[in-house]
Amino acid sequence: MQRGDESEGDLSDIIRLSNWDRLSNDISKIVGLSLLLFDSKGRLLSESANDNPLCKLIEATQEGMQICKANCGKNINLSLSANETIFFKCPANLHVFSLPIEINGIKMVILGGKTFFSFQELSELRGLCRRLNIDPETLIPSAKDLVFHDIQFLRSSAKFIGTLAYYLFDGVYHKERFHDKSIRLMTILNVISDMEFVTEEDQIYRNLINAFGIIFNIDSASIMIKDNNDELFKTKEAFGKTASLISSFSSDTSKGIFGRVADEKRPVLCNITFEILQAGLPVEIRSVYLFPLLRKEDTDKLLGIFCVFNTELNEENIDMISMFCNQAAIILENLILRKKNRRYLEEIAVFADISRSVGSTLEAEEVCLMILEKTTDLLFAEQGSLMLLDRDKMELAVKAVRGIDKKIVNLLRIRPGEGIAGKVFAEGNPILVRDIESDHRVQRSKRPRYKTKSFMSIPLKLEDRTIGILNISDKITGDVFSEEDLRCLKSVASYASVAIERSEFFMRFEELKKISITDPLTTLLNRRYFQERLHEEVERSKRHGLPLSLIMIDIDHFKSFNDRYGHPAGDEALKLAAACMRNTIRTIDVAARYGGEEFTVILPQTTKSSAQTIAERICRDVEKIDFAFVREKDRGSITVSIGLASFPEDADTLEDLIRNSDRALYLAKEHGRNRVVLFNREAL
Repeated sequence: MQRGDESEGDLSDIIRLSNWDRLSNDISKIVGLSLLLFDSKGRLLSESANDNPLCKLIEATQEGMQICKANCGKNINLSLSANETIFFKCPANLHVFSLPIEINGIKMVILGGKTFFSFQELSELRGLCRRLNIDPETLIPSAKDLVFHDIQFLRSSAKFIGTLAYYLFDGVYHKERFHDKSIRLMTILNVISDMEFVTEEDQIYRNLINAFGIIFNIDSASIMIKDNNDELFKTKEAFGKTASLISSFSSDTSKGIFGRVADEKRPVLCNITFEILQAGLPVEIRSVYLFPLLRKEDTDKLLGIFCVFNTELNEENIDMISMFCNQAAIILENLILRKKNRRYLEEIAVFADISRSVGSTLEAEEVCLMILEKTTDLLFAEQGSLMLLDRDKMELAVKAVRGIDKKIVNLLRIRPGEGIAGKVFAEGNPILVRDIESDHRVQRSKRPRYKTKSFMSIPLKLEDRTIGILNISDKITGDVFSEEDLRCLKSVASYASVAIERSEFFMRFEELKKISITDPLTTLLNRRYFQERLHEEVERSKRHGLPLSLIMIDIDHFKSFNDRYGHPAGDEALKLAAACMRNTIRTIDVAARYGGEEFTVILPQTTKSSAQTIAERICRDVEKIDFAFVREKDRGSITVSIGLASFPEDADTLEDLIRNSDRALYLAKEHGRNRVVLFNREAL
């Protein structure tokens, strides 16, 4: 949308004097929503710097611009005529509000939001992109920093922005009356805006409480936050004359005046001495205002409470503190969500590493060690172990450890049902222990090699089958493991189970594959695989014009050798001859047992003369084999006859190549054996 010419001087002054452009940018950063200001004719007056980039992408097309103008323009007019805020969903699936403001008869509209409520809505935007001939892949860079909200947050933000805008715009006409309020609003807004760049919760608590204390001339104050178990409000920061008395104060979230503010979700004033003392506050506290810090995603739950002690507040100050407590809660929750997001990204990285192992050739124990290392890093744990079930012995064996000398546990075996790990395996349910000494499920003294009393143990399951156990202990920070840690471990465990099972399956598959293509006696490739490889090499030779040679090898007088020394000796001779061939040929060559005492070697990219050199070397090396099992008086060696043919010099097809190599082998035997004969068309 293009910015229109402004014809109303008063409106221009309101925007300029209120510093709305800068303020809307700050608000937009805080709440994560786009903000646009229009006059009563639908002309754009102001636009926040971080307007939704997806809108820009759509409005860059002519049809997209028309769709946006028609939809947003209709709702702007509707909100102006009805004089109420309209919430609507645009064709791009973005949720928007149109908020009318009237200052001394001058009407404006704030168009805000442009946010998705779910990833599904973002995904469905692809349909509109295709309609507008926009490559859906261009959405990815624009969408990577998007934050999802909900209708409650959108309504709350619209109310806050409308109130703030009205006060600021109205303040231009009533400067003396609202001068002090505007200064406070701007100051706190700047404080909150600056907190966007703060990465530590404690620093946010200090900035907030100092700002509130100074701006509202507060005697004493504190910020209290719920603990991980939602059982206590604990003081995180204190300010003022009684700071030393309340800095370590905590209160039950469900009792007394603190329970009341948790239930009512609105500011609570208490100046009754009995109730103050009953809440456990020091006797120096004469009055207390409690302001809830509400979660933006679930306003039925509190992040914490902002407490103002021994200070009188008028209705205006109460409203302003309440308003900015809501925004402070958003800042705090966004920080918490960013931390969670970092945690999720770390989880995703771990999942990606584990997923990559699913398609790798790593052995099962290597996969187990990688999973354990990634998991302990993710959960900030110093110690851990991964155990898998030995199905033959029905015992759990340690496959990977961290923070423990593997020699100590290498021979450790646990039967299902034995000990904590065995019980978790047998029952198939994870366990989170915060205190090993007091938890009724374990109740044992803390062992000296563990630094903390908290640990987690979780079964590794595939559908209804349990294949192992993952144990995690000793959080680096010294804290106990939380439900969030357990949730994270469960997520990892599901990926880990698949990776481990896949790794074991892959190794078994490789073993079976090797068996299927290998001759069991000589461990050379078998005849079936030889046929496949020769076909591949002939086709490659045709395609690229490369030479290919084939040698056929037969052990001389093998039947007599067998009859004289027995079949075990014959088998040993075959194995030694095969080993000699394997050690003589190159890496690219393919040796196979063709049948009985006959062998063959495929020599890719090899001319007949080069193949002859290799064949002669095989012939000499086999003759040198010393058979220790042969009686001393009969001690001797075996020899081989070798026939050689090349493609395409000696053959036009695969069958011809085999046939002509075999013909050359026959000639080698006819001419005295223990020799190499090259196929020669003219000699036949």
